[in-house]
Amino acid sequence: MYPAAIGYYRYLAADATPQARARAITTVLAGGLVAAIVGPFLATWLENLTSTPYVASYLFVAVLGLSAAAWNSRLPH
Repeated sequence: MYPAAIGYYRYLAADATPQARARAITTVLAGGLVAAIVGPFLATWLENLTSTPYVASYLFVAVLGLSAAAWNSRLPH
């Protein structure tokens, strides 16, 4: 469910800021690019942080998802 919702961020950004549409879409796509590059390195780094492999990686993804939800809830409607 989470990855499906992320795909709509660029449309949300474009509709929310019509006067800065290009910048909004570029920012969302650049964030996805950074996540695609940094994500695998973070997952590997967090792999053995706990006794069960990759538990810390999944917890980190959950924390990022919750922080994104909190951030989005604070945006003006």
